[in-house]
Amino acid sequence: MIFKKRLIKQLLNKITKSNYIFILYIIVFGRYLIYKWTTININNDLIHIFITRSFYYDYITINETKFEKSLIVIFNAEKKIPISRLRNGAVCIIYNPNGVRTWRRAFIEGIIGERPDFECKISVYRLFCPQLPINKNDNIEDIDVAIRLTLKAEPFHIKMQRADNKPKKFIACPSRLFAFDQWHLFITTMELYRLHRVDLVVVYIQSVEAQVYNLIKVYEKSGLVQIRPSLEMPSTNTELDYNPNSETSWQNQLTNFQDCLYEFKESAEFIAFPDWDDFFFTSNYNIPYYPILQKFAEQNPKVNTFIIDRYMGYHESLDEMYINGHWMTDFWRQGIKYSTKDKQFFAGKKYGKAIYKPNRGIYGVDLHWANRVEDGYTEIRIPLNKAYIIHARDYSKYKLDGRIEYTMPLELNFTAFVRRYKLSSLLNKLPKSEALTVELNKCLGFNSQ
Repeated sequence: MIFKKRLIKQLLNKITKSNYIFILYIIVFGRYLIYKWTTININNDLIHIFITRSFYYDYITINETKFEKSLIVIFNAEKKIPISRLRNGAVCIIYNPNGVRTWRRAFIEGIIGERPDFECKISVYRLFCPQLPINKNDNIEDIDVAIRLTLKAEPFHIKMQRADNKPKKFIACPSRLFAFDQWHLFITTMELYRLHRVDLVVVYIQSVEAQVYNLIKVYEKSGLVQIRPSLEMPSTNTELDYNPNSETSWQNQLTNFQDCLYEFKESAEFIAFPDWDDFFFTSNYNIPYYPILQKFAEQNPKVNTFIIDRYMGYHESLDEMYINGHWMTDFWRQGIKYSTKDKQFFAGKKYGKAIYKPNRGIYGVDLHWANRVEDGYTEIRIPLNKAYIIHARDYSKYKLDGRIEYTMPLELNFTAFVRRYKLSSLLNKLPKSEALTVELNKCLGFNSQ
């Protein structure tokens, strides 16, 4: 999907600015934005390249081979670039303090949208350089490294950062927050993650209501959340006649997903990319996500994608909560409904959400499935009696005969969280209506999946 141009401007014109905070952090968090771009000339055609992030790994598994001292660079590029030309002559260059250069061959693969029929102009690629001449005690961020993308292109310097290397059983990288004010969904999702022993939730923010942002910061303080500004390419002074952010799949959402995938590729056992209205349950709330998935992973060593089916659902809006005098406990008991018989389908197929084992042959991920995997890997569906998702969108046309059966663990955890961080005052300041969400839906003009 390509977001309509001037969407933010339309929202800002319709919503009081004092109630809205636009999260970009260009100065404070500038290193997290797409900080480097260049051009290369192929057959007299100027191709724009946007570097997202560059990760260094002590060890990484590619094509079932374990490589040490390796570099992965994720970059966006105009899809008109011939990938065969990229593969011919691409290298990484390490400069020692005396200026002596060491060259390593680079391997480039398309991740998202490199096909000619892809609807957007910008695609996502991965550059891989193994066996770099780097010492164990070197400060990775201080190393002088450059990449060259084609045989005749000029090398350009990049900054490496070490990929996450602290072992984690399960992390979630939800869809980035855009014009977000539905704090009851955020709390529900976070408390479900806490209940099911999720190690970390990486929250990418593009724009969010001010008090909701303050709430997210408290979850960050607790250690469950890491906040990241949503990745964004420069839209001015690039010599392009269009905004490159409007020519990516889902306005950089998939760029964020690849960023999260590769940061935690070797440290996370499992990684999920859910929506904020995907409420993920195991059959017994006391069972974490990890042991269920790990059992299936051990039984199926060539499976890297685990599909969780979604029931059609519905959630009470903030406006309805306020009118009905409901609080979070009431929302969990009465405000979330779903059909126990109707699972979500798209194009005649079950339309679940995927969870991945990231170091098992995953090139890149899409919204609902692996976009590309190494040869020999496949996916399986997790039985509904083990795990399921309530997709709490507006599916009220279905018979909504299901409720969350046992809310007490959620209530106890959240009550303890509120007391520990003294949240009563902040919770009272949260919006009582969904002004941002309403205006966003008007701008989009349709209900997405």
